[in-house]
Amino acid sequence: MPSENDLTAGHRSNLVTANYLREQGVRVFLYPGMTHVKALLVDGWACFGSANFDALSLRLNGEDDLVTSNPAFAATFKHDVFETDFDRGRELLEELPVGWNDYLAEALLNLL
Repeated sequence: MPSENDLTAGHRSNLVTANYLREQGVRVFLYPGMTHVKALLVDGWACFGSANFDALSLRLNGEDDLVTSNPAFAATFKHDVFETDFDRGRELLEELPVGWNDYLAEALLNLL
């Protein structure tokens, strides 16, 4: 997750989402600065494409991602995309402070 965002409401929403994901046992990493990478790697399953992890991309914009569980691709993807960014970022180990305005941004963005 980028530690900065070019949309204030998106940044606020990300704080709420990061806390929720951590509560569910997902490891969340903060990337220093802004990034537009749309990628996910879960237990050797790789997902990448144009969609952001939000309602606008997934519901209205009709953006698409590609998914594969090919072990060779997933290993290369992990090395080339994630490990490089992990070296630059930091794992979120504690809940991020959020306020009512962060929850409001999350709710409004989810209505799109």
